[in-house]
Order: sequence, then C-alpha cells, then structure tokens
Amino acid sequence: MDHEPLRGTGRVLAMNSMSSSGFLSSLLDNMDTLTGPSFSPFQISNEENTTQTSPLLSLPNNLLDKIVSHIPLRDRTRMVARVCRSLRDSVNRSIVSVAFYKTQLDELSDTHIKYFLSIHGSKINAINFDLFRSVEDEACTQWSWRQSVITAVKMCTNLRELDILVCKRHRLRDTDLLTAVPVGLTRLELEMCLRLTESSMRFIFNRLRKLKVLYVSELRILKDPIVSGLVSNLKNLRDLSIIGNPDAPNMDLSASALCHLARLPRLQNLCLEGIPAVTDRFLAELSDTTTNAAARSITSLSLAFCFNFSSMGLQRLARMPKLDSLNLDGITKRDISAGLEKIAAEGRLMRLLLAEGTNVGCDSLGEIVRKSTRLRLLDISSNEVLADWAAANGLVITLFLLIN
Repeated sequence: MDHEPLRGTGRVLAMNSMSSSGFLSSLLDNMDTLTGPSFSPFQISNEENTTQTSPLLSLPNNLLDKIVSHIPLRDRTRMVARVCRSLRDSVNRSIVSVAFYKTQLDELSDTHIKYFLSIHGSKINAINFDLFRSVEDEACTQWSWRQSVITAVKMCTNLRELDILVCKRHRLRDTDLLTAVPVGLTRLELEMCLRLTESSMRFIFNRLRKLKVLYVSELRILKDPIVSGLVSNLKNLRDLSIIGNPDAPNMDLSASALCHLARLPRLQNLCLEGIPAVTDRFLAELSDTTTNAAARSITSLSLAFCFNFSSMGLQRLARMPKLDSLNLDGITKRDISAGLEKIAAEGRLMRLLLAEGTNVGCDSLGEIVRKSTRLRLLDISSNEVLADWAAANGLVITLFLLIN
C-alpha cells in the first residue's frame, strides 16, 4: 500500500499501515522536520528478533562489539541493529564514543541529541565536538552552541575524553566545560589558550586530579606558580605537552620552576616546544635518575624550537634509561652534534626528529645513525644542510650496512 511521504509541517504519518522498518526509515530521514522524538532516533524497534545463524554471532561479545564499533554510527543503528537481537545488543554496547561532525550527528536537532544521550550518555566515555554545528545552513548563535555543548557534556556522566575544535564564532568561556565535565576526566586538550586565566588553571588542578593526558598551547599565563600547582596536584600525568610560541616567547617562567616537572612520578611523554625556560640546568635536573622519577620513566621527549640549551646540556639526556624518542626540530642557534652523538651511543633511540633546520653536521649525523642500531624513524625534512646529495648518499649507505 502506498503512502504519502513526509514533507513538512502538517503532514500525516500513516503509522498503522506502515511497517516498523519503514516508519523508522521515514523518521530518520526526516528527523529534523518532526516536532519531537517519538522514541530515540537511534533506538531500534524490538519487534524484529529474527534468528540468525551466521558464524559472526558465535564470536565473544567483546570481539563482536569491537567489529561492530568500526561501522559508522548511523549505519550501525539504522541497519546492523535491525538484523537480529544479538547485533542490536552489540550495537547498544558499542556506543561508547561519539564524534558529532564525523558521524553527521550534529545535523540532528538539540531535542534528538538530548534524547539520544539520555539513553546512551551514561556509557559514553569520549566525545568529539570538533566542528560541531559548523556546516548548518543557518549559523546557530554563540549562546545556543554553548548550551548544546555544555548540556551534552553534563549528560555523559562517565566522560573520560573531550575534544573540541572551536571556530571564531563559537567561543566557550574558560569554565563552561571545566565545571561540567566529570571529575574522572583523564584527557584534556586546550588549544590556543590565549584567554585562559590563572584561576581556570587552578580550577583544573584542584578538580581534575585524575588527568593522565594534558595538552596546552599558547598559555600566556604560564608562570612559576602554575607549574608548581600542576606538579603538586596532577600526579597521575603520563603525557604532558606545553606548547609555546618561539616568535613570542613567554619569559615569566623560570628554569628552576620548570625543573619541578621532573618530579612527576608517572610521566612517560613530555613535550616542551618553544619554551625559553628549557636550559642546560633544566636538562640536568630532568635527567637526574637518582632524585627524579621522571628521569627513569620518560620514553618520549620533545624540545622542538627551544633555543636556550647547548650540546653540553643535551648530552645529559643519555642518562635516561627509557628514552627512545627525541624531537629536536628547529634547534638552529647552536650545533648540538656532540650532545646528540652521546645520546646515540647508548643505542636506545628509535625515533629521531631533526627537521626545520636543526643544527647537526653531516658527518655527525652519519655517526649518530650508525650508533643508533634500533633507529626506525629519522626526520630531516626542511633541513637543507642535511638534505644535500652527499649527506643523503652517506645516510643510505650507513642504513644499508645497519640493515644487512
């Protein structure tokens, strides 16, 4: 029997004569023309419990859920969940993360998003709001955008990861989300923190003590008390990134305060880029395995575009027993060949980045590669000194001899 499709306000939906699957498709295809959800836009009718004998369904639940999770969310809920009860249950279990723009969920109305999160929010541990509402025909106001994001975060009570890329017309205030996210948050990335205040940073330290990953860039209020507060409160940090601007360096942070980072007991990855306080004194403190836990636990270190340390300070890093990844991009002011050779002599380096004109001699680079028997990645892009034919040919010969 044919029915008139949904076309907008005042239309009639012939539910009695339309199959449940047909009704679902009509509802999903015209979701934003409805005044309110009859049921979750991603909840599948329980009427279709067809028995399936596929070998796929004999897999353990955790493996089946992992397979199902790779299917785009809307396809997962609209098609896979309709096959049988087992797949429907797997789909429900697999909804533990949401990327609104990537999955086109930001095309839904706030009402439908709220209803979706009222059902699945307690299971969701990761939300990605990158470019949220950025492609609407009519731009939403800053106020409505902020309220949508804040409400969604509040509904996900077990949230652990939160990513937001904000365009110029959608600006969150410092504490909009910091007061809303669960205290169990483990990952926080704050890009371009030009307006972040000291009180907001102290709020992070005092409330989000379970953070394992913290990334901040362009943090203009980075001063000695901020670093001290970070080390005193965020003792669970495994991954810390503080990105500065080498063209507009922050001179309010001292090397002695930065040395406190060496006391973080579980730190594995440390990224300090464009930070003037990275000096020989800091490197000596960071690599002191007798007094500082981080010296014994760090495996990856980035000092890109830090111009205030010498080759003598760099060679201290050879004392760090687990250091196998080193980023020295853009170290142009001093020749660091001797210090890098000292580190390479330990034979632990697996990743070495010397791009953007890093000051290392061609002969030294060959020796560094020869000593680094475990090296798997070497980046010398945008480095004219190291990229000439003679240097490249020497490196190829050295790498060939290492492999064979």
